Amino acid sequence: SIFVHLPFEMGFVRRIFLGIQAEALKTHGWDIFTDSAGAFTYFEKNRIRMEAVISFLPDEAGARRVKSFARVALNVSNRITPHPSTCSVINDDVEIGRMAARYFLAQGYQTLHFCSSMGARFAQERWQGFCEIASEKNVRTKQADLLEFKPKRKGYPPEGAEFPMAIFAENDTMAMKLLRFCKGHGWKVPGDVALLGVDDDELLVASTSPPISSIRPAAGILGATATRLIVHKKALDGMLVRIPPEGVVSRLSTSMLAIDDPRLRASIALLEEHFRGEIDYAAISRKAGLSRRLLQQKFRDALGISPGHWVEKRRVEEARRLLSGTNLSQEIIAERCGFGTLLNFWRAFRRIEKCAPGTYRERAVHPSVGLQT
Repeated sequence: SIFVHLPFEMGFVRRIFLGIQAEALKTHGWDIFTDSAGAFTYFEKNRIRMEAVISFLPDEAGARRVKSFARVALNVSNRITPHPSTCSVINDDVEIGRMAARYFLAQGYQTLHFCSSMGARFAQERWQGFCEIASEKNVRTKQADLLEFKPKRKGYPPEGAEFPMAIFAENDTMAMKLLRFCKGHGWKVPGDVALLGVDDDELLVASTSPPISSIRPAAGILGATATRLIVHKKALDGMLVRIPPEGVVSRLSTSMLAIDDPRLRASIALLEEHFRGEIDYAAISRKAGLSRRLLQQKFRDALGISPGHWVEKRRVEEARRLLSGTNLSQEIIAERCGFGTLLNFWRAFRRIEKCAPGTYRERAVHPSVGLQT
């Protein structure tokens, strides 16, 4: 049996549990028990032994407590450094930070902010990945708590910031606080500020005005991976497995590009609308009020790539999301993402991701397992 001790009020955690539940149902003889008041104390007092506990372990003391009545203590919390007496299956928070930076850079932002308390381990790793990608492109990053900024007058950004600004919040809760802050100071979201959270908790981010874009962790895969390790007796103390995120769920809070040229913005909006199908670049140019040659020039001047390369990268981004978050075949993904043929899909994916689509999916769904170093 597996005892699950999780904070179910969090949407991300509820998705972890669904992954645990689905994987356990595939394996005959495994029961899932969820937490109830006083359960830990009851187990300790009555010396009841559990095969395994999956938990958000808060600290070393919590890990030792769980190990007193469970053969395996499996941690799914990314708030603390994984403990050597536990097996940890957690989000790849460095990759979450990288994904946020790539997302903003693709929209043309040149000043990137990260808003966090920086107290938790996951926030530090997200900041690390955020800076890594930005530094590769020579783009400025700033780690700040915008809630402490005091603008000199309403409608103007604080000292050290400039509009339009891109803000990556450590999670959806922080993103909601930032949205209220921006509204209180007369900052337009989107427009002056592009706002991106993490966790994709729809009860939070989909009900705001405007709805907030968010990076969606692969919580179901995380839960299923944790369960597989227990069922197949591969959950070893000190083991660390990192699960890459599914992708960005774009909503209205990031719907405006940081590009001054209205015709270029219109071109990108049209490409975003049609990238899953066959692209008529001549028609795109006409609708945006540009010649085909001028469209090419504006893309290269503003983004450093051609319109065709932008479309290819966008298709690969969508393919990554479908490979890691669905069971769709590669043939269907190639069709849905606009590649036309499976061969075109393979070539484009290898060119951008430096690996085959199947390899990428295998890493996302069955991540490599190794000891933490």
